[in-house]
Amino acid sequence: MTIQTLRPRSSLVVAGGAAALLALSACGSSDGGDSLLLRGVDVDPAADSSPNDGVRLVNAGDTADRITLPIPFEEGQSASTETVMELDMTVHGRSAGGFVDMVMTQRVTEELAGGAEIETIFQHIEGAAVGDDLEFDDVVGVPFVSEVDAAGFPTGDLRRADGGPMPAALAEQLAQGNVEIDFPTEPVGAGAAWTSVAVFDSMGAQLEIETLFELVEVDAVEYRVEITQNAPIDVTVDGVDITGSIEATGTMVINRDNPLDVDTEYLQTSSASFDGIDLDLTIEVTTESTSLD
Repeated sequence: MTIQTLRPRSSLVVAGGAAALLALSACGSSDGGDSLLLRGVDVDPAADSSPNDGVRLVNAGDTADRITLPIPFEEGQSASTETVMELDMTVHGRSAGGFVDMVMTQRVTEELAGGAEIETIFQHIEGAAVGDDLEFDDVVGVPFVSEVDAAGFPTGDLRRADGGPMPAALAEQLAQGNVEIDFPTEPVGAGAAWTSVAVFDSMGAQLEIETLFELVEVDAVEYRVEITQNAPIDVTVDGVDITGSIEATGTMVINRDNPLDVDTEYLQTSSASFDGIDLDLTIEVTTESTSLD
């Protein structure tokens, strides 16, 4: 499942290098796909007896009903999803914001090794970035296709099924972010917890963000994962000291028979101070999905 975010436009004047670092910290990772929930790598693989699957399993949870996650894709699975993302930024008392609101249907058209091919059709899409309307009318009703890995993370670009050009405004928004879960390879039950850590470079500085995932509920229909992020910011970019923090919480409820059917609530707040400038950024994402026959 892909969640689009809006990048703050240049009309909001901030110190370039420092703002770029915070924007990447809040909305991106360095492994090829900008992400709200960052793709992880093991910090100390020797501390975890599991294969190096990108996560550290803290607790495998209840032994009564353990399941292997993620639920696999199967050809014909489909869902209708509405996604709303809102962004608010304040710099020294000046505020700016943006949003994306889209309704789409998605269908698994082909099972692939380690993932699937997904067809996406936008039924409705609108947005604005710092007060500028974003026009997407020319893509409504047009089939798009993409490949995703087992967890639903895109492994390639979204492209028009008819081979036509991708509108620049839509491509820009789709490139910005994804909400994603890193899963352990072992079967887990209710109460399971695992972590992933991303370390990436931006503007010559490194930032590390750890994400905690908790499988809080499993039943015959769905499972619920709670997400927590907390990372201090204390870096120097081009001689400018940047301090602050990134905090986020979220919940994803995923259908056990259909990984396209996902409800999400995610709230991330970031703050930073640099060169006499105070910056605050809030990102809120919600999705509501319904399986289709």
